[in-house]
Amino acid sequence: MSDSHEDTKARRGKEEISSIIVDCAFRLHCDLGPGLLENVYEVELKSVEHLAPVHAKQLLTSILFT
Repeated sequence: MSDSHEDTKARRGKEEISSIIVDCAFRLHCDLGPGLLENVYEVELKSVEHLAPVHAKQLLTSILFT
């Protein structure tokens, strides 16, 4: 097989995976709704060493209000 054939095969694989991801995201959006406004997710991004009880409450808040 030539390199161009391998490139085409790899591209098709990536396109298929991308299509599956977009389809799943669309179905989730239709089933669960749009979620919170984007700024809520930007404010909640963090990295911590250990989870605290407040983190569970923040997660529940985002689930309940979506």
